[in-house]
Amino acid sequence: MRPPSKTALFVAAKRWDAAAINAIVAAAPALIDASDPKGRTALHIACAVKPGGALGEPNGIDTVTVLLEAGADLERARCRWPRTRASSAPRLGGMPFRAA
Repeated sequence: MRPPSKTALFVAAKRWDAAAINAIVAAAPALIDASDPKGRTALHIACAVKPGGALGEPNGIDTVTVLLEAGADLERARCRWPRTRASSAPRLGGMPFRAA
């Protein structure tokens, strides 16, 4: 059996699938620090999901909690978009997310 991939973690984060994320980071803990070519981590991807549609939960809180408890670095998941308008910020549960 192959170890989980960064892609699997990012897909689970995008779908707010907390159970899958928990299983992935349990099998491959180093993936919690993985980033895409734009420097985004699974935490950043989970926070950028717009609520609605076929997601694993209504607001992403469980997914973000699993990522943080697994060791995701909140500071590394900073938004790289210009902070000109709150409506352009990544959203978590309909509220702008900004790492201080």
